[in-house]
Amino acid sequence: MESIIHRGWPADDYHAHPSLSSSLIGRLLQSPAHYRAALTAERKQTPAMLLGSAVHCAVLEPDDFLIRYARAPEGDGRTKAVKEAKAELAAAGVEVLAADHWDAVTGIRDAVRAHRLADTLLTNGEAELSALWTDPDAGVDCRLRADWVNTAHAQPLLVDLKTTQDASPNGFAKSCASYGYHRQHWWYCEGWERVTGEVPAFIFVAVEKEPPYAIGVYTLDDEAVAFGAEQCRQAIRTYVECVETGRWPGYAPDQIQTLSLPAWATRK
Repeated sequence: MESIIHRGWPADDYHAHPSLSSSLIGRLLQSPAHYRAALTAERKQTPAMLLGSAVHCAVLEPDDFLIRYARAPEGDGRTKAVKEAKAELAAAGVEVLAADHWDAVTGIRDAVRAHRLADTLLTNGEAELSALWTDPDAGVDCRLRADWVNTAHAQPLLVDLKTTQDASPNGFAKSCASYGYHRQHWWYCEGWERVTGEVPAFIFVAVEKEPPYAIGVYTLDDEAVAFGAEQCRQAIRTYVECVETGRWPGYAPDQIQTLSLPAWATRK
């Protein structure tokens, strides 16, 4: 596959592309069976995902936000007038956000733009750039979709906007470990270099979902990124083995495993 940067690639087309992504790497590490299930499962939009999508649009594509989203009409949602207003918006392809969700999205947007460093990082660049490349060692097709690529510096900055419950250093470090952001950090830098020949920096802008919408700006240390690289390489090896054998097992098949209780269960 030719290494390429995609501009304006629809999100549904990106997610349907037959290549590995950092999120699918996480599924492979869970088990090959989970990976296969993720390929065929319908993409369900949880409330958190819907909020995150609206936040990304509001912050990164503000002109589109006012076209694609609207605040729910005022008044009792059971009345004919409100129902008709919502139906009219939906027919026009506008996603209606409940009043509290709209206020949260616009509050997060305003907080990010009022934060000097976050605003600077998320200015002078392009949103939603996708890249395709082939891993040279395994011959596996790979993809990424960067929230924002800051082009104001000699070194490109890949900036990822994350909504979170806790944007403090300790809180967001836990989120990185829980959601595999260390893998994403390595994957995006690796892919960008493969496609462009440029070595980028990767930066998280973490913003809390509730007032005061506190913000932390972070990058990961070398140890965390190296661990992410190790996990991604392990997942790619697993993928290649499964493709070659045609077997996509779950948790340690054909083997009885001995379990110990977790430490907290026996702590006195």
